[in-house]
Amino acid sequence: QGIETLSLRMARHSENALAAAKHFPGNSVTDTDPHRGLPVVGKALRALWAEDLAPYRALMRAGLLPAVLTSHAMYPALDRRMPATLSAAVLTGLLRRRLGFRGAVLSDDLEMAAIERRHGLEGAVGLAVRAGVDLVMICHTYDKMRRGIAHLRELASRDPAVARRVRESAGRVAALKRRARGGPFPPLRSPAAQRLAAAQARRAFTVIRNGAGLLPLRLAPASRLVVVDPLHTMYGWNQPVRLGAAAPRSSQFGSGFQ
Repeated sequence: QGIETLSLRMARHSENALAAAKHFPGNSVTDTDPHRGLPVVGKALRALWAEDLAPYRALMRAGLLPAVLTSHAMYPALDRRMPATLSAAVLTGLLRRRLGFRGAVLSDDLEMAAIERRHGLEGAVGLAVRAGVDLVMICHTYDKMRRGIAHLRELASRDPAVARRVRESAGRVAALKRRARGGPFPPLRSPAAQRLAAAQARRAFTVIRNGAGLLPLRLAPASRLVVVDPLHTMYGWNQPVRLGAAAPRSSQFGSGFQ
């Protein structure tokens, strides 16, 4: 009940941004990073329904879930052959038919090892679209993005089922755009966009304590700032911790950080 309440509260205070819940159907006990390998969530169906799927069901009932983003994990209770991103049993059978979801389905990045290493980029694109993904995410390599588009175009030209899926997805993406409010937003990487991003980043911080009055930081130009960043803690606490050091610039953090 607490998770459902928190999910509803977050979705209702989205600042005119469309929320995408992830990673469907849930990563609560995942112990492997899909960037490196294939996670397995071994929960029974009853536990998945009562725990992992509870926030999704609450958001759907309230009409507050326009999109979901898929998990690259295996869920043997739902599909013993394919990870959720590529599973028609999960995305069409469970999400669409059983839960009645009508919004857009986004894949996680197909370049992750859990997907590309096992299925190849083009193979993953075809499997994802057939399974029910509306927006295929290829997030890092431009050549792979072009390859994915070309492969999907070729598939749709010779397979009526894929062409039909593409038309369905286009309709859902159009509905998603109509639902979006706010904007128009400035072009990416423009000075206006950088100012907007910096303002939103400052608003996103919550100060837990500042008894010594150290915040906002005021550092000399030659100072080094050490950031302790637990890497991918959502995939388990056995993951490595990365330490980074960088010289902060006022242009990055605004006038409050000198």
